[in-house]
Amino acid sequence: APGKSAGLSEAEALGRALQAEKAYLADIIRYTPALICGIAPDGSCNFANPAAVRATGYSEAEIVGQKWWDLLYPGAERAQVDALFKNFGNGAVRDYEMTLTAKDGSRRVVSWNSINRFDGEGRLLEVIAFGHEITKRKRAEAALDEEHRRLESIIKGTNVGTWEWNVQTGETVFNARWADIMGYTLEELAPISIETWVKHTHPDDLKASGAMLERVFRKELDYYEYEVRMKHKDGRWVWVLDRGSVASWTGDGKPLLMYGTHQDINTRRQVEEYRRMSHEVLSIINSDLEFKDAIRRILAVVKQGAAVDAVGIRLSSGDDFPYYAADGFPDGFMLTENSLFARDKDGGVCRGKDGRACLECACGLVLSGKPGLASPLFSPGGSCWTNDLSALLDIPACEDPRLHPRNRCALEGFKSSALVPIHARTKIAGLLQLNSRGQNRFSQPAIQALEDVASHIGEALMRKKAEDALREAKEAAERANAAKSQFLANMSHEIRTPMNAILGFSEILAGQVEDPSHKEFLATIRASGRSLLGLINDILDLSKIEAGMLKIECTAVDPRALFNEIQRIFDPEIKRKGLWFKTEIDPGLPPALVLDEIRMRQIFLNLVGNAVKFTSRGGITLSASMRNIHADRSAMELVFGVQDTGIGIDRGQQDLIFKAFHQQTGQSHAKYGGTGLGLAICKRLVEIMGGRISVTSAVGQGSLFQVILADVPVAAAAPETAPGAAAQAPACDFEPARILLVDDVAVNRTLLRKFLDFPGFVFDEAETGNEALEAVRRRRPDLVLMDVKMPGMAGPDLLRRMKSDPSLAGIPVIVVTASAMKEQEDELKALGCDGYLRKPVLRGELIKAVSPFLKQKAPAKPAPSPQPAGRLDFDRGAADGDRARRAELAGLLRSEHMDAWRRISGNMNMNRIRDFAKLMGELAGQYGMAPLSAWADALRRQADTFDIERMKNTLESFPRLVDEIAGAERGKPEN
Repeated sequence: APGKSAGLSEAEALGRALQAEKAYLADIIRYTPALICGIAPDGSCNFANPAAVRATGYSEAEIVGQKWWDLLYPGAERAQVDALFKNFGNGAVRDYEMTLTAKDGSRRVVSWNSINRFDGEGRLLEVIAFGHEITKRKRAEAALDEEHRRLESIIKGTNVGTWEWNVQTGETVFNARWADIMGYTLEELAPISIETWVKHTHPDDLKASGAMLERVFRKELDYYEYEVRMKHKDGRWVWVLDRGSVASWTGDGKPLLMYGTHQDINTRRQVEEYRRMSHEVLSIINSDLEFKDAIRRILAVVKQGAAVDAVGIRLSSGDDFPYYAADGFPDGFMLTENSLFARDKDGGVCRGKDGRACLECACGLVLSGKPGLASPLFSPGGSCWTNDLSALLDIPACEDPRLHPRNRCALEGFKSSALVPIHARTKIAGLLQLNSRGQNRFSQPAIQALEDVASHIGEALMRKKAEDALREAKEAAERANAAKSQFLANMSHEIRTPMNAILGFSEILAGQVEDPSHKEFLATIRASGRSLLGLINDILDLSKIEAGMLKIECTAVDPRALFNEIQRIFDPEIKRKGLWFKTEIDPGLPPALVLDEIRMRQIFLNLVGNAVKFTSRGGITLSASMRNIHADRSAMELVFGVQDTGIGIDRGQQDLIFKAFHQQTGQSHAKYGGTGLGLAICKRLVEIMGGRISVTSAVGQGSLFQVILADVPVAAAAPETAPGAAAQAPACDFEPARILLVDDVAVNRTLLRKFLDFPGFVFDEAETGNEALEAVRRRRPDLVLMDVKMPGMAGPDLLRRMKSDPSLAGIPVIVVTASAMKEQEDELKALGCDGYLRKPVLRGELIKAVSPFLKQKAPAKPAPSPQPAGRLDFDRGAADGDRARRAELAGLLRSEHMDAWRRISGNMNMNRIRDFAKLMGELAGQYGMAPLSAWADALRRQADTFDIERMKNTLESFPRLVDEIAGAERGKPEN
């Protein structure tokens, strides 16, 4: 409270203080820059301070008593004024912006606030309005907004992304275009920071651009600029030109704020890459590569350079345009889309009024030179391309210019596609196709670059046609030779008859003439005749077959060895043509079967030869499988297949090709040659062996020839050419003995007889159990080798009858069977069989089995088992540590792995043998034991090549190997 002045009463002192306060408040109102007005409840002004006078241009006298809205807010602002005054009365006005009109007509923006005065009964007495003129601020804000709009328009026009980066905190701001370049929205990238940029930048570019930023931060460079790859939403990399500079620095000289842009340069970089690709393609075209190899190289370059998932080249073949080469398309796609022919309901080719074949889908439009689709787009060069193949699925049929739209590319999951025509002079000779599973792979400049690539291919195609024309004379000569060969085939029978007479009588005369010169003449005649006869014998094979004169001679055959031989024969031509060749053999197929090896080789030579001849891309598969296997596994149905990806055979021609002197209609004899006898001979040979041959094929999709042979027996012994089959046989010198061979397959009996070809051995043979029982009773052999499955009395019955007869029970019986069933082995041993061998049997295995039952002149000398890893050369003077490691390894092998060795030695399971070899190799590596490693390698190789004899010997050597590792002397193997 104010203090009392001397000599004044309390009332006077309070009055003076009040006057001072009023004067103080009056000065504030007078000198404040704020507009202050007192407004009565009816809207008339009670007072206005000097600031309000100056702002409005009216004198205080002109303001006081006037309705303030009529004075300052005439016309259009009345509704806004009413709302403002209503808020004044409610006491709710805070920072209410309005534009008033001054006396001179100028307009000023004022931000209003208010307080209210009420009487003792709460009635409004007066509104005190406070205004702050913000005209200059609003003009500055408007100018700033305009500047922002202008910059945004510039940025939008240049189509760049912008970024702002607080280098010290990592905070960043991107515009929508920055995210759009990578296929995102800003919302999808949230939360946004400098890590957003790091996450989407290619690692290689991140390192290089980071080095440049460091130079900018060290003030070595004024600005930052680098081309980087950013990861697009669809997984591809897009090129961006990243630019920026430091806008402000901290007090200690560190970068603070940095601003910059991202410019999409992906199209430019793509075009640059396509131009480089075009130059590389031109280089390939001008190289010495064969046309086929050049096309393959071109496809690889285009696929990598264009960063697409699949590429292909279609070239004209007659009226069609099949794929000449392709990479990346699914196998099913290639089969269904290879031909572009439109076909009627009967399968015939549809043709237009001009007689030309009608081609389907967008490829057909490009190849016919008839662009028409709005989406995908057609370039001026006639290329069809789109970055959204799914749009094709939505084209109404009435608006789709394509003939029979297939839409297979879209259905296979491809998103972008480009079809570029290949021109050869004035004609369209093919097209280059590029497909990608990502969107936005192509642009108009990129398509133009691809059209350059296609033009180079067209040049190569024209050069190839010129080279083909140069070879025409040679092909004409080959056709003449083929015609001559066919003539000889027709005349061969007539030639053979007199040739036999010439050779026969010259041989008779040779025994009658004595003059030396005459004998020399006859020798020359006979030699020349035999030479000529050899030449025509092959031509007469077909005649022999048809006359029933060709003899089938079966022996034990290893299908795997035969397949390997066929592959070696054709390997040079397969490699020259760039084809692949693979064999698919049923793992369970026995290694020895009873077949005519010569005729099987002749069949495969014909079928594989044709496959190689008629296949220009892809490859050949040679397969063997079995089915309808007999219960005892003694025989089975064999299915051999020769499949290629060649030109195929029209359905109407598939029966004719097996007839003599027939070839597929339309087949170029000059290109493929042949006499038309090969498949006819194959068919006859297969039928003589009781089988059948068939073909499944479609034009342009390759062929599958199958040879099916029923009831092929498993050979009793391995082929005589088996590695080491003869060399590993024990050295024996038997006394004379009589042996009975019981098997319904004559070849099996012959093989056993040859394997036991010892002086003094006499063999009796029986095809059935009944014959065998009679022979045993009559001949009393020293040994019986018996099959299990035979006509009439089977092996178990024969064994039971023999062992139940006291006079026959002492004759030893060894079972030789193809059955792999343990139950049957147990049954036969229970019946009293003295030995059990599984087919195929090797010679050494057979001799070892019969030795205990036949008398020998001298003790048999078993062939030494080969050391699989060479001589086991251990250093007897090794250090104690090495000896300890050997002893530890030997103990481990004996305690934990000897049982596994016994099991695999007993059942000869190839997979388990391979596993055992792998385990031993790993142990050898752990202990540094080279002999064990060599032993494991040898066992694995023998299992992989089915070298059964050597594999058995290697397994038998395992206990001795363990003894050697332990440092023991060689001795009897552990059992």
